[in-house]
Amino acid sequence: MNSKQFKRLVKQANTDDVIAQKSLAEKFATGDGVDLDHEAALHWYERAADCDDPEAKYKIAMMYLKGEGVKKNLRVAVKKLKDAVKYGSSDAALALGDLHSSEESDIDRDPVEAARHYFQAVVLGSAQGIRSIASLLDENLLTDGQLKKLMWDFED
Repeated sequence: MNSKQFKRLVKQANTDDVIAQKSLAEKFATGDGVDLDHEAALHWYERAADCDDPEAKYKIAMMYLKGEGVKKNLRVAVKKLKDAVKYGSSDAALALGDLHSSEESDIDRDPVEAARHYFQAVVLGSAQGIRSIASLLDENLLTDGQLKKLMWDFED
């Protein structure tokens, strides 16, 4: 990206163009054509999130989860992931499910809660949610009865 293109992108982002804001954030987050700068990435994701963009909300949550540009904070990350789900982020629902299904997570392992989040991901259009539920079943972490109850809960 040359200087002229970068200035044009910044100008667009400053007009509350969410696509430009996310594009600029991603460039800073990955160092694509600009210096790697997580704080700048966070700034532009926050601008897009202020416009209720679910992807931007998810990206911010992941920055808190990983400690990129901010102090790592699991509590804030989970809160922001839940907010992203409310706005339609299937990736955020998958991340919540992964946090509850992993032994390496700082959250207590809870396969039923993980499956609930994976179901949310499915409802939001993610096929990965189904694969993740199948994995819980294959690993005997979720029983057929628990799965049926979750399915009934989602129908209500």
